Amino acid sequence: MDDRYFAVIPAAFVIFFAVAGILMLNGKWSKLIPGYNAAATNPDAAFFERIFCRYVGVYVLMLTFFFALIFVGLIIQSSVFAGVSGGLGAVAALFGYIGLLNNTRVKRAVFLAKNLEKNPNCLKKEEVEKWKNELGFRKKAK
Repeated sequence: MDDRYFAVIPAAFVIFFAVAGILMLNGKWSKLIPGYNAAATNPDAAFFERIFCRYVGVYVLMLTFFFALIFVGLIIQSSVFAGVSGGLGAVAALFGYIGLLNNTRVKRAVFLAKNLEKNPNCLKKEEVEKWKNELGFRKKAK
């Protein structure tokens, strides 16, 4: 049996992770994020959830690149290229995960989203707008 048929599995991963990463960049599919699978019903909490989802989307698209390199290595039948790509992907995944855990913007966005979902009146409107301007991906209010 030709080994290139086994490249279908990484190709499926590439397609799935590319779609998931793009949808997460748009603030969708937050239910796929482990440990955070809760959809926000409060509009302010949903805003902060989208911030977190965008960061995870960037991380997922980074991993998609390495899955694509593994796929290419299997197609050209170079186990060294596929192995090195997999090793680099594992290192990038580890450092990306550590970076995501230490990102204060992500921590603050998750904290605000969960608190606003539990108690919508825990922050005043001015404080919510201040955090939206500080953490969000939009121009700051003057």
